[in-house]
Amino acid sequence: MEEFLKEIKKISKSKSEIEICGFLLKKNKKILIKDCENIAIDKTCNFQISSKDYIDAWEQAEIIAIYHSHPKSSEKLSEIDISIADEMMIPIIVYSNKNNKFNIFTPEGINKNKTLKDLEKSVVLGVKG
Repeated sequence: MEEFLKEIKKISKSKSEIEICGFLLKKNKKILIKDCENIAIDKTCNFQISSKDYIDAWEQAEIIAIYHSHPKSSEKLSEIDISIADEMMIPIIVYSNKNNKFNIFTPEGINKNKTLKDLEKSVVLGVKG
């Protein structure tokens, strides 16, 4: 499995009671993980990334995806998850602590780069860590 998926899983398992969140960034042909503080009021079933974290990520590198976890539910994306991805035109990755699986949603109209295509392929094939 790609190292960044392993890292998302590791972060999620270390904070298993709350939704973790952050960005996958691409800089100089490398994938970076920017773990962000979840500032949602109810972190057990929601996530919210601060404007400051978003701007910091945007200034550092190309944002290629948003990620978050579902501590007690499946990897199925909620309507809110899909809405966020569609509104921001950024793919969203969900990791389920419960099922130990990933899911990715990519809004229509995004010109996907090779990295994201490879990631989607590995997730669709059911890669688990």
